[in-house]
Amino acid sequence: MLSVAVFTAAVLIVGRDSWDGLQARDAYVTLSLLGLIIAAACSVLSLRAAGQGRLVRALYALLLAYCALLTGPASQIYRSVDTWQDLASIGRAVGRDAVDRPMILFAPDETTRAFVDLYAGTAVDLIPGPITPLSAGRLRAELADAPRSVVLTQLPGRSESRTVREFKDWVGVNPHATTPRPAPDPTPDWALDARLRIAHLYALPNGRRYALLESVGAAASR
Repeated sequence: MLSVAVFTAAVLIVGRDSWDGLQARDAYVTLSLLGLIIAAACSVLSLRAAGQGRLVRALYALLLAYCALLTGPASQIYRSVDTWQDLASIGRAVGRDAVDRPMILFAPDETTRAFVDLYAGTAVDLIPGPITPLSAGRLRAELADAPRSVVLTQLPGRSESRTVREFKDWVGVNPHATTPRPAPDPTPDWALDARLRIAHLYALPNGRRYALLESVGAAASR
C-alpha cells in the first residue's frame, strides 16, 4: 500500500510535468489508474489472506500487485522520464543543423561522443577535454583553417522542467525577483574569445544542455 501511495504521487507529479508534450494522454491516465487500483485491491486481498493464515495466497496477491505497478504506472512514468535522457533526439537535431558543414566536437565526455557517433550521421573533428588555454588555442586554429565549421559543446548545468522550477520557487531555492530578468547568455567565455556565437541550443527536460556554435563571420555571410 505504501508503494501504491508512492506511485500515485509519482504519476501525478510526472504527469503534470510532462502533460503538454505527452503523446498518449489517455493511455497514461488509463494504464496508471488501472495499475494503481489493481495493486491496491491485491494488497487488501493479501492482507486478508495473511490474517486467515493463507500465506501462499497472500504472496500470490502481492506478486500480482507488484506486476500491476510495473505494467501500469511504472511503465507510463518511465516513458515520460526517459525523455529526460533522450540524447538520440539531440544527436539527430545536430546532424540536421550541421548538414554540409564541418563539425568540431569540443571537450566532450564519453556519453557525448557516443550519441554523436550513433545519431548525428556526420563526421566530426575531436578536440578532447579538459578545456584549457591549449585546447582553446587548438580550436581557434582549426576555425581559422575552416571558418565554416560548427562547434558542438555541452553547456554546464541542467535544463529544469516546469515542475522542478515551481518546486524550487515554492521551497525558496530560487529567489523571487520583482521584475523579470532576461536569461543570461549561455555562451561560454572560451567561445566568446574564439568569436563564436550560438546557432542552436538543445536541452532535455531535467537533462543535459548542448550548444552548436558558429563563427560570427560565418553567421554574417549566410
